[in-house]
Amino acid sequence: MSTNNTMTLRDQQIETADAWTSIPAYALPCGACGIAVQRPVDDSALDVLSVYRPAQGVHGPERVDLLTTRCETCRLLRAVALDLLSANADLRRRIGDPEIAADRLESALDALDIVGITSASTIDRLTGTMTALLKLMDTLTIPGGSAAWTLHARAAGYSGAPRTPANHSRWEHVPEGQRQVLRDAVAPLLARDVARPVDVFAPSDDDSPSGCLLCGVGAVHALREDAESVWTLMSADSVAIGGRPMPDTLDGVVCPRCDAAIDRAQGVGQQAMALSVRDFLGMPHYLRSLEHIDGLIGWAALPQGTQPNAHPWDHIDLSQIRESVNALLGYQPVGA
Repeated sequence: MSTNNTMTLRDQQIETADAWTSIPAYALPCGACGIAVQRPVDDSALDVLSVYRPAQGVHGPERVDLLTTRCETCRLLRAVALDLLSANADLRRRIGDPEIAADRLESALDALDIVGITSASTIDRLTGTMTALLKLMDTLTIPGGSAAWTLHARAAGYSGAPRTPANHSRWEHVPEGQRQVLRDAVAPLLARDVARPVDVFAPSDDDSPSGCLLCGVGAVHALREDAESVWTLMSADSVAIGGRPMPDTLDGVVCPRCDAAIDRAQGVGQQAMALSVRDFLGMPHYLRSLEHIDGLIGWAALPQGTQPNAHPWDHIDLSQIRESVNALLGYQPVGA
């Protein structure tokens, strides 16, 4: 008769008592930064780290389960990640699964925390736009996630993981070499943070002045390194954007604002233009008023030779719509 050698949590706690002699009783490691945390009363705040060893006999792989939780600071970082995603619906949709999105952004914020970037103003600048958030996540998600205490414990293997103690200070387990990798990854983001944006003009086939197919703006502010990705190639049916019937589609580019509106509307047309106008006038997405705006015409449907706009939607009289937005909000949005 075979025996089951799986280590229970009770066995694990007894076996690892020596490794935890300097850790307060009933403490658990924070799964992210590793600091010892008082065990929460609510079991829903607990996470289980399962560490397997190679299969033996006929019973398959055995494992040891280690309980972890989150310290107050890491809970706050998770909440910040969720708040940022809540305010950036387009980013959530682009990533897909909300849990994956939250994990990725939290790992990027952890990376900033490890290298000591905790200034609210700096973090605000690094997360202020969807472009900035994507850059932050693309750069720091992997190095930040790989610094988690759970991976540190898992790397110790089946026998070593239960003997891996919690930290006395946050991120104490992260070695200097790994910290330097994080600092090197963060440095370009900080340099980018202080870089000055420039006008990036809408491209055209013949180098003549051009504008966004919908709002008509001829230039947008962006960093030089982002210049090639600012404008998005797009085609539109003339009638769909308020113009006269034409045998061919209207081909050109759209600005970031109109590109996001097209994504939300799932197509180029009146709804996308209305969403772009709402965003330009500072109307929050959660307000459902003015979802349909009569009389909108995309700039590309105007007579050939029309000069691009200095500001979005300059070719449309938005005064009445602006008044309606201000009345709904009870104030005039900044910059509107």
